[in-house]
Amino acid sequence: MYCIYASFLYIAILGLERSFVFFRNKRTALRRGFACFVAANLLWLFAWNIANHPYEYVYFNIVGQQQFAEKSFSLDYWDVSFIDLIRYALANDDKKNLKFTYAESSVYLMLTEAEKNV
Repeated sequence: MYCIYASFLYIAILGLERSFVFFRNKRTALRRGFACFVAANLLWLFAWNIANHPYEYVYFNIVGQQQFAEKSFSLDYWDVSFIDLIRYALANDDKKNLKFTYAESSVYLMLTEAEKNV
């Protein structure tokens, strides 16, 4: 499905450009209103994506996940979700020394000095 993304993006940008051409000859209030509407929608979409997809790169749709994703890909290549789990354990566990086992050392590099010393 990734090859279709460029076509959808092209169609969206073409529609946006034609909309701006349509409003070019209209009154100033309509032009500014349309530009504000587009800007507000883009800001809302940007904020929504950040809030709802913190680990966007680990997502696979139902079809791809069942067929090949879980078998063929590391679902958290940069180990970002591991950091959140380790920080949750550090904040909520009363043990003095916690030990974590993970395959990659990149997780250790992302911890703060205070977190490493716990």
